[in-house]
Amino acid sequence: MKFRPFIYGTRGLYLFVAQLLILWLKQRAGSGVSLPIYLLLLAIVIAAQVFRTWAAGFVGTTARGRETHAEVLLTAGPYTHVRNPMYLGNLIITTALATMSGLWFALPIAWAAYAFVYGNVIPYEEAYLRGVFGVEYQAYCRAVPRLLPTLRGYPTRQGVFQLREGLANETAAWFVLPFLLYLFWRM
Repeated sequence: MKFRPFIYGTRGLYLFVAQLLILWLKQRAGSGVSLPIYLLLLAIVIAAQVFRTWAAGFVGTTARGRETHAEVLLTAGPYTHVRNPMYLGNLIITTALATMSGLWFALPIAWAAYAFVYGNVIPYEEAYLRGVFGVEYQAYCRAVPRLLPTLRGYPTRQGVFQLREGLANETAAWFVLPFLLYLFWRM
């Protein structure tokens, strides 16, 4: 589809807008969750963001771009167990933030936004990777699931973790998440 490159280039925006909508609805309804539930969800969000940062540390500077680019097929670190670890992290964060709202309809809103974004982004990236890495990528796809991690792991490990790159790739998330978490608690 011709709009997939555009969605790929603006992918960070959609879930943020969905969370702002949920925050607005939460504020209008005056809902929320108890402190123990909030703290549990907070721990889940932090763990998922650490997981995303770990995955981003293997990607290098390409994670910050608006265009797809890969010099090596990443199969090390979290990519050993799941093909899209950053998107899995986003799903966990999106689910936890929506749950913090205390609104029964927040999860369908969040999941619809997630499905819209990654229902377009993942096939777009997969087509690119299939074109660049061919048979190697097809073997990887057969062995490693898209979003549900496998414990067995991929036997061939390619990619090097660089903490500096992981933090650079996730700078915006590390600044935006505390703001959202504060709003989900205070509003």
